[in-house]
Amino acid sequence: MSELTAGIKVSIQENTSSQKFLDSRSDNQEFIEYQTYSLDVALGEIQGIAAIHIDAQGAEPKILKGMQKLLANNPEVTIHMVFSGENIQAQGVDPKLFVYGLLIQGFSLAKYENNYQLKAVSESELLSSSSVNLIFKKIINGKVVEPKSKEEEIRFGSR
Repeated sequence: MSELTAGIKVSIQENTSSQKFLDSRSDNQEFIEYQTYSLDVALGEIQGIAAIHIDAQGAEPKILKGMQKLLANNPEVTIHMVFSGENIQAQGVDPKLFVYGLLIQGFSLAKYENNYQLKAVSESELLSSSSVNLIFKKIINGKVVEPKSKEEEIRFGSR
C-alpha cells in the first residue's frame, strides 16, 4: 500500500537483525518495480473497520497519507503499528513529526508490550528504540448522545 496509486521501485534488503524497506532514493541498484494502491483506493468507501495493523518497515507515513478517506469514514478505528523511528527516518521522514501529525489529527497514543498491556511511551523511547508496538486511537468528542426512547431518557437524565 502507498500514499497514491502509482508505479514504485523498491528494494528489500535483509540482514541478520531486520528487513528494511528502501525506496528508489537508496544507493542500491537492484530494484523491483510494481504497482501500488492507497488504502483509500482499495478500501476508502468501506465503513465499520475496527482495526488496522501496519508493519511496513518505514513506509508507515506513506500508508497513512494514503488512508485519510478511510480514517474519515471510520473515526473509531484503532491503528496498531510497529513503529521504528530509524526506518521512518531512512525514508526521509522525521519520526517525531510523523507522530506529532497523528496527535494533531486527534489520535491518542500508547504502547503495548508482549502481554498486550498498554503503557505510556516517552518521546525518547519512541526515537531511540529499534521497534515499539503502538496503538493509535482517535479521540472522539463533541457528540451528544440523544435518548431514543423514554427509557433511555430516564437513564441519561432529562434535559
